[in-house]
Parts: sequence; structure tokens; C-alpha cells
Amino acid sequence: MVVDRDAFLEENMQKLYREKGWNQEQQTEYERNLYKQYHLESAHRRVSVEELDKAGVPSVYRDRCAIYTIRLNKCRDAHYSAPWACEEEKVRLERCYFKQHLRTVKRSHRLYHQEEKLKLVQEELEKARKQAPRY
Repeated sequence: MVVDRDAFLEENMQKLYREKGWNQEQQTEYERNLYKQYHLESAHRRVSVEELDKAGVPSVYRDRCAIYTIRLNKCRDAHYSAPWACEEEKVRLERCYFKQHLRTVKRSHRLYHQEEKLKLVQEELEKARKQAPRY
């Protein structure tokens, strides 16, 4: 028996809303909180070394995006590496790597500007030392 996941979830959510007696605004707020909770838990979860070893993740991929690597590998194993089966997991992994790249660029940009400011301050100090009267 094949069950449509989205239809199943929608049906059960509507049943829950009827039981609680919620209006549309309360339903939207509840769904928004569920979405945030799921994505925050999954996105910020650190993977332990034991989990990485168990999943067989190579040391090259043991970074901030390791949780998505594990999920993609599990999906590929479950679907016999069918290229169309794990698109969502692949997109999440690529998005994670892109965000990691943006963080790195932002950090290096910030460091570059801090160094530039430091050079300017040092030059100003050197000028002040040269102009200061000697006693």
C-alpha cells in the first residue's frame, strides 16, 4: 500500500486543528513554529565522531555540513543511487556548502579590513612620533 506522505500529513494536521479548535492564524503560527524547530534542530546539530565513523564519512567531508552528507548517503543507499531520488538532500548539502563558502569569504573580508585599519593606525602613530617634540 502506497501512502502519499503530503496528503497523510495534511489530513492529520487538519484533524489536529479541528480537535484544538484553532482558527487559520493559529494554524499558520503552529506550522511556522514546527518548520523553524525542525530546521533549527537539523541545521545546527553537530555530528559526533562516532556517528561519522558509523556512517563512513571520509575525513575530508567532516565539517559543518556533515549531517547533510550523512542524509544524502543514506538516501542514495535506500534508492540504489538513482539520480532523481535524492534531489532535496543534494540541494540541502549544496546550499550548506555555499553558505559555508559565504561565511569564509565574509570572515576573510572582515580580517582584510581589520588589517587595513591597523596599518592606518600604525602609520598615524609613526607620524605622531616623528612630529612629537623631543625633550
